[in-house]
Amino acid sequence: MTTLYDFTIKNIENEEYDLSGLRGVVVLIVNIVSKPGVYDQELGSLEVLYEYYQNKNFVVIGVPCNQFGGQETFTAEEIVRNCNDHHKLTFPLTAKLEVNGENEHPMFKWLKECSPGILGAKKIEGNMEKFLINAEGQLIGRYHFLTPLEYLYQDLDNIL
Repeated sequence: MTTLYDFTIKNIENEEYDLSGLRGVVVLIVNIVSKPGVYDQELGSLEVLYEYYQNKNFVVIGVPCNQFGGQETFTAEEIVRNCNDHHKLTFPLTAKLEVNGENEHPMFKWLKECSPGILGAKKIEGNMEKFLINAEGQLIGRYHFLTPLEYLYQDLDNIL
């Protein structure tokens, strides 16, 4: 059975990271946009969630993506600056990735196959889509970008 641990991903510094290093950690993967003014409230709420649970073997991984309205046109350095200076994010970021289509990262193909979206859709519909992976590397939840974070808090309280 495929798990999160079967994948590698490039971090924001463009260095390869083996996700098997997250064994035993609950992971929330979110495709984000760092552009100031666009998702300020959502990113702030994700940071609060991360800070609340980070001492319980939990991590948020932000995945910058430019596939929805061309909102993430920044370089890696600009993304880091936006996330650190404007949004005050402390959770880790990956390199900019594609989450749909021909050039989608294999991890996102797996995530979407394990948990189709609304009405069985295989694609990610927009920024801020969230995928929750348990400490064994198995996908246990997908949260549409319009899903209130309260549902995620409830699910995290049940597994952490």
